[in-house]
Amino acid sequence: MAKHSKRQDTAILEARIAELSAQLAIARLPCTSQVLPRIGHELRTPLNAILGFSQILASNSLPTSDEQKKKFAGHILKAGRHLLVLINQTVDLLKAEAYSATLAPVVLAEVLEKCATIIAPLAATRSIKMQFPVEADFHIVSDSTRLEAAILILLDNAVKYNVEPGSVTVSCTLDDAHRLRINVEDTGAGLDEVQMAGLFQPFNRLGQEAGEIEGGGIGLFLCQRLIESLGGELGASSLPGVGSRFTITLPATATT
Repeated sequence: MAKHSKRQDTAILEARIAELSAQLAIARLPCTSQVLPRIGHELRTPLNAILGFSQILASNSLPTSDEQKKKFAGHILKAGRHLLVLINQTVDLLKAEAYSATLAPVVLAEVLEKCATIIAPLAATRSIKMQFPVEADFHIVSDSTRLEAAILILLDNAVKYNVEPGSVTVSCTLDDAHRLRINVEDTGAGLDEVQMAGLFQPFNRLGQEAGEIEGGGIGLFLCQRLIESLGGELGASSLPGVGSRFTITLPATATT
């Protein structure tokens, strides 16, 4: 691919910033209007469990053995953790809705380096090998905060729902339409057709509700909205027993 001069690169970047700024000025991130009606219900479920089991433990009239008390305390702890996850994800959702995007030239390598540093401790605790591209010399016009948040959601899921030991591979390419593709591929259990159909539905944990991994089912929904707010797309493919791949597609400007 022919290289542009600095002046040409600057002109391309300025034009792209103006174009995307105009788009974002008339289209806010449409998260809360779609999920707020369900948030109350989702928060009440673990809260009711906490209150119910707490009332049993506090009651003098209901017979409970030490073994039952320990079991009830475990239910309270699990519900409390689930409630905390839901609250944190709801706050993230509201922040994303209120946050105004700031478009500027972004060096993808710098964003990936920050993401790699943040995800490394979690990957280490689960014996997950992280593989990032040696070179990711792509320049785009974007909001680095939103892009970083979206990539971290994908990396977090790829680590949490992986096998142990496993791997997560991040790759970056330009397609024929000069769009940047950021792939996050894991070696997890994969998803079947039914799970794929509900992949981006808010509060849908795809059958993992009773599992040990904590979550609220908002992450992928938020990730998709973040990418769409940047003029891009989020796609996914998966094979049961093999793993999953999530692809962020964004308009690119130039490579250096």
